[in-house]
Amino acid sequence: MRSLFVLAIGIWLVVQPTLARAENNTTGEEEKLAARISQLIEQLGSTQFEQRERAQAELQNLGLIAFDALHAAQDHDDIEIALRVRAIVQKLQVDWSREDDSVEVKRILKTYAEKDDTGRRSAMELLAQLKSGAGIPALCRLARFETRKGLPEVAALKVMNIEVQVPEERARISGLLRKAIGSSHRVAANWLRAYADTLEDPKGSLATWDQLVQEELQRLGEHPDEARQKQIALELLYWNSQLLLDNGEDERARALLTRSFDFIDGTREELIQAADWLIGQESWHVVTLLSSRFAGEFDKHGELLYRLAESQRKLNKTDEANQTAAKALALAPENRQQHNTTAMYLQKRGLLDWAKKEYLLVMEIGPIGSFVDVYARLLLSEMLHDHGDDTEAADVLAPLVAAMDKDPKVEESIRKDFQRPPEEFRSRYQYFLALADKDDPKKLMERLREGIAADPFDVDVLIGMYRVPKSPAAWREETVKKIDAAVVHFRQEVAKYDALLNRAREPQTREGISRILATQNNQLAWLIGNTEGDFDEAIRCSHRSLELRPGSAAYLDTLGCCYFAKKDYANAVKYQQQAVKADPHSGLIKKQLAKFEQALADSKKASE
Repeated sequence: MRSLFVLAIGIWLVVQPTLARAENNTTGEEEKLAARISQLIEQLGSTQFEQRERAQAELQNLGLIAFDALHAAQDHDDIEIALRVRAIVQKLQVDWSREDDSVEVKRILKTYAEKDDTGRRSAMELLAQLKSGAGIPALCRLARFETRKGLPEVAALKVMNIEVQVPEERARISGLLRKAIGSSHRVAANWLRAYADTLEDPKGSLATWDQLVQEELQRLGEHPDEARQKQIALELLYWNSQLLLDNGEDERARALLTRSFDFIDGTREELIQAADWLIGQESWHVVTLLSSRFAGEFDKHGELLYRLAESQRKLNKTDEANQTAAKALALAPENRQQHNTTAMYLQKRGLLDWAKKEYLLVMEIGPIGSFVDVYARLLLSEMLHDHGDDTEAADVLAPLVAAMDKDPKVEESIRKDFQRPPEEFRSRYQYFLALADKDDPKKLMERLREGIAADPFDVDVLIGMYRVPKSPAAWREETVKKIDAAVVHFRQEVAKYDALLNRAREPQTREGISRILATQNNQLAWLIGNTEGDFDEAIRCSHRSLELRPGSAAYLDTLGCCYFAKKDYANAVKYQQQAVKADPHSGLIKKQLAKFEQALADSKKASE
């Protein structure tokens, strides 16, 4: 029986009689076949036309069996041979998708042959994102048989960057890679062969990678102006640096990273990419070296200065960090959009004090009620709420609510720019005030009543009403009615957008509908999961939102709450941990995880 590996990886993509015979060849027969292929390639340059034609026909019949030799001969010194080889390679038919591929892999590769380079790189990224390394066989296929310049190496790098931790899995993938690349000596194949060594013996593979990196830098030196070649070389340098760091070779890693500076043009985009990679590896000192090397460019861009400031903070250089952050804040003072985008980046990195200053600057620039102003107020208020500063969160929204009360044009602007009713901002404002007054039941209920009057489908306000301690019976009855009405509303919204998504064909339209559908599913799940109702329905809706928006921290948080409501504490902790991983700086998400972990520990203790 053919090995499961061969069935899964599909090295030979075109089933031909010659290929079937070759699978059972002995080593000696394989050597004879290789010699025959080499002979045929040389015959492409024969002085006899008939011999050239026969050689070309036989090579075409061999198909992918001769791929590696043909690919290497495309730059043959004999121009006649080179031209004929290129013609053969262009005619080779590669079935990128195989029958034994998973449904998801088939979907990704369905139109691969028609895609341009950008589309093919996107397909590789999607394959790399598949769970449990499910895209590795297809990526190996692309690394071995892709002919467009640079793309085989991209496929190989995607494989090399898929996280593999379990020893048994490392061994399995190592064996898979070796069989996939066979005897190929293309650059990408050499990388994958070395990576197979790395999976088995990381430290023992370092010398091989030293050689491969030198070869790549030599290729870059021969083509210094090729942006793609430079990008590939940099990615390999970064990957190899991480391997060195993982194996305790810190000095060698820093030397290699510093050397990578020689291949950076110093543009904003390249510097951001380099700094982000270094920050991801917590190479804070190397970020400061990068900033020194390209000081002029760093001083011109707030995005770069904040990356330097974070590195300085991590190195306990607090004063320097704050000075650098102040310099970044002072750049382009009238560019509201730039400062808003910078604030979002800082918030994502957990640099909340600097993010707050950026948001406040945007609000100071104004005008109040403009798109950027409203967006900044929304983001800042939610950030403050997430960390328990509800009074300040309300203060951020107060001027906006006052402006809406004073000028109907502000309300209309919000309705138009945000495609959402202004009442949502009024409701949110009252919700924050209610939380600030949570120790005064009378004020708490007054604020919540005003909030739900502004927006009857504000889920957080409804949950707040449901949780009012020692509430009167009439309040409780009214709250349950409002919750039931909201549940019906969200079910209808889910059904409506499900139907729209099924009818939509244009990708951009489907994307927009998917986002709304995910939101409606999440709203329904969050409401039920935090009050009462069909918890199984809530769990289904929450999973659906994550199918539409995989990895969303907010949606994972909802799913954790839904499982908690059903007293499935193990799954509550499981998904809440994923939420924390997706957004490690959220105060509320971390608080929920602690709550779920305690419940799980208590339940285990009770069952003992």
